[in-house]
Amino acid sequence: METEKIISTIKEQTGTTSLSDRTIANYVNNNLPADGTEPDAAYFTKHVNILKSINGNFDHDVATKVDEFKKDYKPTQTPPTPPTPPTGNEQPTNDFEARLKAMEDANNAKLKELEDKLSAKEKASEQKSYISQLEGKFKSELEEKGLIFDPIYFEHIVRENGEFDTQKSLDEAIKNVSEKYDKMFKDRNRQISTNGFVPQFQTSEQHQEGAKSAAEQYKERMRAEGRLPKVE
Repeated sequence: METEKIISTIKEQTGTTSLSDRTIANYVNNNLPADGTEPDAAYFTKHVNILKSINGNFDHDVATKVDEFKKDYKPTQTPPTPPTPPTGNEQPTNDFEARLKAMEDANNAKLKELEDKLSAKEKASEQKSYISQLEGKFKSELEEKGLIFDPIYFEHIVRENGEFDTQKSLDEAIKNVSEKYDKMFKDRNRQISTNGFVPQFQTSEQHQEGAKSAAEQYKERMRAEGRLPKVE
């Protein structure tokens, strides 16, 4: 869906507000759906509710400022100045308009701050959900192969990796995690045998076979050096 259509739909669902078209357009442009995805009902509901909340706060602030202005306002006795023809780039002509403009600028700043907070919160939630799914799938795949899942090693890899690209499939992420996971076991559990490394994440049967092979080699070396009797 084109951006203009998204803006139009949100404005229609939001209804009459005190927010300017520019404010709504800026908000939508900073909160468009991810590339390749179409906005669904949940997307429109979420952002329409946010804009309605912002508008409510804005209306309250305007009403408060208007009341303050009425209390403090004292009309001058100078004759009125003839109106200046509009040029399209008019600046506020009195204190009230200046206050309204300042309030809109402040509202836009609050909107940007709210957008940043929501974006950070959504990103953290996405990361947490993605990592949880990744851990579950990775653990299941290891257990299906009869291998050990070490949550401490997995957590270390997650911290070392930093932010995951949640647009990538879990299979892609698991491939990267598996390489680091295997290396961590090998680096921390070196047991040299004829087959090279005997990592801790082997099945118990494989580990026992590797240990037995290493023990037999040791005995043969001791016999060759005369430290053990030769087997007839």
